[in-house]
Amino acid sequence: MKNKIVKSLSALMLVCCVFSLNFLSIGASYNEFLSENGIEVTKTKYVTTIKRTDVIESTMSESALKSLKRNLEKQTLTEHEKNVEILRTLGYHEETIAGMAPEDIDLMMEDAVSFQIQVVYMKANEDGTTSVISEEDCLSAMEAQQNAIATASGDNDGWGNWTSSDGYLRMTVSSVYIDPSSMNGQKGWYYFHTWYEWLIMPKQRKTDAMSIAVPACTWDTLNATDAYSSSKYYTAIDPNGNQVTSEIARKTLQDLTVASSGVYYTWKLDENHYHDGVAVYKLTYTQIYIRARARITQYNISTAVGTYLRYVHTYSALDITPSFGWNLVTGEIGVSLNTQFASHSNDYYFNLIYDYTP
Repeated sequence: MKNKIVKSLSALMLVCCVFSLNFLSIGASYNEFLSENGIEVTKTKYVTTIKRTDVIESTMSESALKSLKRNLEKQTLTEHEKNVEILRTLGYHEETIAGMAPEDIDLMMEDAVSFQIQVVYMKANEDGTTSVISEEDCLSAMEAQQNAIATASGDNDGWGNWTSSDGYLRMTVSSVYIDPSSMNGQKGWYYFHTWYEWLIMPKQRKTDAMSIAVPACTWDTLNATDAYSSSKYYTAIDPNGNQVTSEIARKTLQDLTVASSGVYYTWKLDENHYHDGVAVYKLTYTQIYIRARARITQYNISTAVGTYLRYVHTYSALDITPSFGWNLVTGEIGVSLNTQFASHSNDYYFNLIYDYTP
């Protein structure tokens, strides 16, 4: 009887070992699949991040956000400091946080239930088209710029290397689900927060336009409190090599257009500051931020929601003010440059998808 029990236990252990090996094999195959397809998945206590070659996606669930807030309550922090820590936990870059007005950060967190964030890096090509690049390629280009400046000598002070004829742009959208209790019990409301950040400044700086389009949504009315806002911020280097920052310029309804499927703002990019023909303050980074509120039209059913980011960077040999309109072409929804003499543009465009569950 004892031998039978031992044999039975041995057989059970063998089955368990085989199952475990098969499970590990499946796990290894899955990891190999992710690696072969350039996908990297990182999970922390609060955030899940999926990094692909073309986009970085991060999510924080309702339960994770509540847990993080409970943890932050144990620390001696102001409400604003807690909100900043949530942004850091979500993976926001320090320069992005620095460019936001405190009231925008606090509003972003006030009635937030969950976060879905997507980040994409882009550059313009010599033929005027644009392409998506990896975060690593963008950082390498920025490092090359820094090295060129650090090693400049003679008549070349290296400052021209702060700009680029193509420009490197980071676009980020954060889809923040709003607590229905703060919207009269209505579900399906989102704040769409978008950032358009010049990590390497473009050479030509005129009036640009930037949009967020979500065709599955109905956009809030213009007179709704806190529904729309935009801001601009930049950093520069002074003649002594010190970094200086601008005041945060703000707009609400000024230069705002609300279309059927999205919104866009226009902003004039700042030039370097000159004195007697010499650049005194040279811009190194510019951030444009947009906040817009909308409701999923079919808010009672689960659906995949398409989100379209677009930044139209204009350039011209003439000093003219460009004109913009709303493009409804499938796959290219968003702001566009109206056809006009001597005005051209680089269109930084990317579409993303996230899941909505009521």
